[in-house]
Amino acid sequence: MKKYLQQSNHVSTVEKLGYIHRQWRSIIDNELSPLGLTHPRWTAMWKLWRIGGDVSQKVLADALEIELGSLMRTLGQLEAQGLIERHTSPNDKRVRLVILTHEGRGIIKQMEA
Repeated sequence: MKKYLQQSNHVSTVEKLGYIHRQWRSIIDNELSPLGLTHPRWTAMWKLWRIGGDVSQKVLADALEIELGSLMRTLGQLEAQGLIERHTSPNDKRVRLVILTHEGRGIIKQMEA
């Protein structure tokens, strides 16, 4: 693909940006792989850490600018890894709150070092 991009005068800017985006995601996934993370998992954890504790799943999805349904699988994976916990809000039983675990905060600190 790289050679194609260099040789072709017919590749649009959008195609080039798409290629760069895919390469960036590949590099990030390779860096995060030893931690058992992918780009979506890392992004969800990092955003959760930046927002602060006990955030609703909906607020987190909005902060990530994705649909709640798209976030649910990622949260399930992070929960299975022991990096987050989800619990029912004491104020509204319909709301599920998300918090980083001790292990999750450790991963964040490790990535920022």
